[in-house]
Amino acid sequence: MPTPLAPLALFFAALPQAPAPTAAELMNRLDAKRTGAASVALPPAVTFQGTIEIRRTGQPDAPPLSGTFTFYCDGGKTLQSVQYAQIGKAERGHDGTVTWETNPVGPPRIFRGAQAETVRRNQAFGPWPGWRALYAKLDDPQKRELDGRPHDVIRAVSPLGKVDSYWLDPETGLPTQIEIESVGPDGPVPTTLRYSQWKAVDGVLYAHAVKTLAPGIESTVKLEKVAHGAVPADKFTSPAAIQELARAAQSRPDSSPASQPAAAPKIVELTAQPFASIRMKAKPAEIAQKLAEALPEVARFLAANEAAYGNPGFPFTRYHRYSAEELDIEAGIAVEKPIAATGRILAGELPAGRAAVAIHLGKYDDLASTHLVLSRWVAEQGLEADGPAWEVYVTDPGLEPDPAKWRTDVYLPLKAAGKK
Repeated sequence: MPTPLAPLALFFAALPQAPAPTAAELMNRLDAKRTGAASVALPPAVTFQGTIEIRRTGQPDAPPLSGTFTFYCDGGKTLQSVQYAQIGKAERGHDGTVTWETNPVGPPRIFRGAQAETVRRNQAFGPWPGWRALYAKLDDPQKRELDGRPHDVIRAVSPLGKVDSYWLDPETGLPTQIEIESVGPDGPVPTTLRYSQWKAVDGVLYAHAVKTLAPGIESTVKLEKVAHGAVPADKFTSPAAIQELARAAQSRPDSSPASQPAAAPKIVELTAQPFASIRMKAKPAEIAQKLAEALPEVARFLAANEAAYGNPGFPFTRYHRYSAEELDIEAGIAVEKPIAATGRILAGELPAGRAAVAIHLGKYDDLASTHLVLSRWVAEQGLEADGPAWEVYVTDPGLEPDPAKWRTDVYLPLKAAGKK
């Protein structure tokens, strides 16, 4: 028998349901939540300071990489500077024209196209200019669960087609996580950002804790200070090494690297090669002079000790660490048999195994462009570097006066399949 309330229940069930919010409405709500109570101009000029800790997943006993960071944002320009206790300073920035990176374990580089857009968009998650400044379209929202709670998941598509997935908490309107593609040293990296501890500063909401999950690593950022106000313009001046790369790129109408390899990079199989070398640190402007001193010194040592050159026995330079201020380099000559280290002459071995190689023809000043081409090509093949790159100087400038004919082979060792 129907209860007296049954007709009433049926009546309310027949009423039209309120339409689910659209993706734009949900993202507009996010904008309002983050900046709706702001007492500062939007998007804000802001400086963030805090700490970062990076751990390798699956290696709980391995010591973390830790450091402090300062992140400046003003008028679309950015500078993200991290000082790691273990390896030194790494920076990424956008000076209004060029998007760039320097770090202690790789060459300085300039991002272009979709990579530049991705770096700038990822950095915008902090100051948050509003979703319409970052994305060209939104896909319809989907209902998904995260940590046992329902979320609205929105795929946001950038002007160049890159997709970020926002997991919005329907109660707060804020993202619990964003799934993105970050830019790593060897190409794109699928990355998840987990946000917590949302706090208002001058009416603008900022996540004061962000956990980043990427293949093999997990990092935790803790925000300790947020200061609104104009950032001095000189903070956004790119390092000298980046300015040199930018000038070289601007000299070409298509904005491609200033110097292309003489042929497409390829993969070769190397045998181990013993060498004698001198390792040193130098500022970028000092490299040529340092090499001009070190390589003859190695040659004199080999002659004095009657050590035979390798076959071939060309001189080389290996780049152990790069930064805009200083490089850690090793200048050496391949030898037929291992030598005994003496004084500042070191004994070493270039590794056996697979390597990618690009042949550079031209002035040494343009070698940075060939390094960039080679590292991009390796990433495009889905491969990973396994150690520092080195340059082999095939042509003797003393015998060939025309710089256009100088040949330098640039090598990048590759990880074996399955190696972590």
